Amino acid sequence: MIPSAAQVSISNIAWPAESDEDALTLVSDLSFRGIELAPGRVFSGPNALEEARNYRSATENRGLNIVAFQAILFGDIDVALFGTGEQRRALAEHLGAIARLAGAAGAGVCVFGAPRARRRDGLQEAMAFDQAAAFFDALGAVYEAEGVVLAIEANAAHYGCDFLTHTEQAVNLVKAIDRPGIRLQLDTGTLLLNGEPAEEIGRAMPWAAHFHASEPDLMPLASREHAQFGEQLASSGYRGWRSVEMRASEDWKGAVRRAADILAAWYSQT
Repeated sequence: MIPSAAQVSISNIAWPAESDEDALTLVSDLSFRGIELAPGRVFSGPNALEEARNYRSATENRGLNIVAFQAILFGDIDVALFGTGEQRRALAEHLGAIARLAGAAGAGVCVFGAPRARRRDGLQEAMAFDQAAAFFDALGAVYEAEGVVLAIEANAAHYGCDFLTHTEQAVNLVKAIDRPGIRLQLDTGTLLLNGEPAEEIGRAMPWAAHFHASEPDLMPLASREHAQFGEQLASSGYRGWRSVEMRASEDWKGAVRRAADILAAWYSQT
């Protein structure tokens, strides 16, 4: 069983959307303290502030906090970090709306992964870095006004990404921006795919706002490396949420229980 004081959560992509009620009961019974939302699974759109407030209230009545958003580019939107001016403006507007939605839901972190929306497609890496730094720096004030952090995640090339594919690269961007509204998202699936050492967690920690315990392709948690990742996280002094990110499997209840066991063994240190 997960210790009651542990800052552990799980994403709602770990179960079918139609099983939300059963899943929330299960994760509460397993002593998870929070959930992470893919907002497109529970809200009608990025401006659904009243829906977010109501969902927050219902979730808190179960003893669970909404700790973060992920998969935040939901909806039929044409956006690209390095696309046309119109695509960049649409991305900025959407991410601004997500900040307000997160504020209404009580989610302190919004994870920016979106590997395809940030493809360079031939743009020189140094130029892409400068453009991204300016783009996210401007968004920082929006997130800070809502008391929310936009956490930039490294995405491995395995996912079709060609910008910030390694943890150190994402750290460098966050350091260059250097503002409280823009921080780092740490993800063990990326570490595993890239063969990055567990020690990368300690090096990145001063810039990290959130942490995903995950596997490549968001499979159920299973890798032995989580022991090392958990040790590094504890020794680094990290005090934020440790959140399971995995896709729903056929035996999603069993997968959630096994994830709880892994968290209890390796990610519950405070």
